[in-house]
Amino acid sequence: MKIGICNELFQGWPIEKIFDYAAQLGYEGIEIAPFTLADSVRDISSGRRKEICRAAGERGIEIIGLHWLLVKPEGMSI
Repeated sequence: MKIGICNELFQGWPIEKIFDYAAQLGYEGIEIAPFTLADSVRDISSGRRKEICRAAGERGIEIIGLHWLLVKPEGMSI
């Protein structure tokens, strides 16, 4: 079992700093809330997504899921 935490708790921190801190605390995974990175997931380029994945891997952190997918953009609902 992996122990993970959501990046939402560190809103306003650069994602790389969140990975560093989570690893220091002993977490093995991060759940990402996309609204913490951009107003719309479409605004996160494929290059930036690759950088985020690479940064997590370099720190021994696995991206274990996504969280709060309907927060942004405005008007999202089921």
